[in-house]
Amino acid sequence: MSKIFILDDQISYRSQIEKQLTTLPKVVIAGSSRINSGSLSILESSQADILIIELHPSFEAGVRVLEELKQKESSVQTIIALVHEETQTKRAVGLGAKHVLCKKVGTDADESRLAALILDILSKPLSASVSTSATTPKRLKAKFADNWTPRAIVIASSTGGPPVLEKIFAQLRPPLYIPVFLVQHMPEFFTRELAQRLTTVSGLVVREAIDGEEAKAGVCYMAPGNYHMQLVNTAQKVIIRLNQDEKLHSVRPAADYLFHTAAAIYARDCLGIVLTGMGADGADGALGIKKLGGHVVIQDKESCAVWGMPGAVHALGAFDAIEDVDSIAAILRQSMVRNAA
Repeated sequence: MSKIFILDDQISYRSQIEKQLTTLPKVVIAGSSRINSGSLSILESSQADILIIELHPSFEAGVRVLEELKQKESSVQTIIALVHEETQTKRAVGLGAKHVLCKKVGTDADESRLAALILDILSKPLSASVSTSATTPKRLKAKFADNWTPRAIVIASSTGGPPVLEKIFAQLRPPLYIPVFLVQHMPEFFTRELAQRLTTVSGLVVREAIDGEEAKAGVCYMAPGNYHMQLVNTAQKVIIRLNQDEKLHSVRPAADYLFHTAAAIYARDCLGIVLTGMGADGADGALGIKKLGGHVVIQDKESCAVWGMPGAVHALGAFDAIEDVDSIAAILRQSMVRNAA
């Protein structure tokens, strides 16, 4: 039996989360309240083993609860942090959060969206989370053949992804001789802002993909929020298709759709990169790339905000290299140079 305590200043979020979690067997809501000076005492007396807590960027109350919790012997074994900005992710993980979800306050039905994500997390065995694995895999440097050059690059990221993508793209410069396709788990409109930011820091053309357009060298295509992105080979042209089919891994866009279709077209000339993120999206697609002779690089655990997605690829053995962010940027630069030759 799991006992859950919810600390969130917004009653609409608390009520939606409680409503969703009551559908799970062997789950009891041990308490639910706003965050205040007495929150830690109430939490301790509840003997809850799972804490769902809001970390607001303008108020330190939630942070103080987690800081004090780290200094005590507590019944809490699992912390799910609800942050308002992606940049809070690393801090939340440092404070002990096993899972980090981003609130989009003001977005229609965000309470239901967030509650559904929490339900999905808690409906799976908590021990299955690879983001808190006690072992850290050794970094494995990329050893591609000297004459190997990708004809396309596919990138997947989720929690903690935007700052990592920005750091990578800040080290890239045009010209780009191949197409690049990106899936970042974000809601609608936020992907457009991220694409604009990546354009600013790199000088490359980074934009949201358009359904039915031809994929061309020199452009980085980002899957729009709430749309899956797939590739179709038609009359010697690669066409981008967007759809709102069922969510995969509880997300849309899902990287697995992109990875599988890219592998089918580019085969051994496809390079897949899986960056920080919660869950397992991209793992099956990475396996598909490997089976068709392509290469896969995953971000190392030390530099990840959450090692869920790269960890899932690692568990399948579907990778060629484990690299930090700067090394991944170097691999992309080298790919661009080799394609220019």
